[in-house]
Amino acid sequence: MVTTCRLLLLLALVVILPTGTRGTCGDSEVGGIANGFYCYLFSHELMNFYDANALCEHMDFDYYYQDSVEYDAELFQALNYYGRRGEYWTSGNDLTWEGVWAWAEFDYHIMEEAFDNWAPNRPSIDSRRNCLYIRYDGGSAMWYDGNCQLRKHALCFG
Repeated sequence: MVTTCRLLLLLALVVILPTGTRGTCGDSEVGGIANGFYCYLFSHELMNFYDANALCEHMDFDYYYQDSVEYDAELFQALNYYGRRGEYWTSGNDLTWEGVWAWAEFDYHIMEEAFDNWAPNRPSIDSRRNCLYIRYDGGSAMWYDGNCQLRKHALCFG
């Protein structure tokens, strides 16, 4: 049964790996071509914010966070190279304190960091929009706030 569950999870994911040397990604059983630092997992299936987090943890990857221009450029390169247009959950949220956006893994505030990539007029002041996702349209990858129960792709990296 466990093997069947793992197989189904592997089928639900696509590994997006920028150019580089061949190897495995993180500690998971997912292999592929990894760049010098990270590889990315984008789910084929749509899921809510919480399920996306659980999927990343199950695969031994981190739920995506972005705190530098270098991370932004690397993700954009991967999205652009593989043509992965869509909306992707990140670990960013303001679930602890309304209006105080933080990356879940580190519990530091996004607005205090030197880098953010919010779309114009975002984040909104709508208290129902507590989770951060990236919208990639082929030309840009901007941050948006949305209801955590909306169904989007998971974005993991390791």
